Amino acid sequence: MPGEDLLTALHREVREETGLDVTECLAYLGSFDYRSGSGRATRQHTFAVTISDGDVVVTEHDLHHWAGAATERPVSDEVRGLLYASFGQ
Repeated sequence: MPGEDLLTALHREVREETGLDVTECLAYLGSFDYRSGSGRATRQHTFAVTISDGDVVVTEHDLHHWAGAATERPVSDEVRGLLYASFGQ
């Protein structure tokens, strides 16, 4: 949303896209720019967070996946790099 700070956007986006609430923001892992499937220029900010208990309700994506080590994460190379730099797994 225009004028929204990153932490407010984080809480809103997680709630909108998963139905879960961020209870604690543990770390900001970084950001990168990319083009969405529609060709729109986008910046992704990545955080480590604690979330509320509950079932994930996916609203904007086809599926979700919880994983342990960075090598198990089915994510883009950019996200994998941020996770590896932050957690080294």
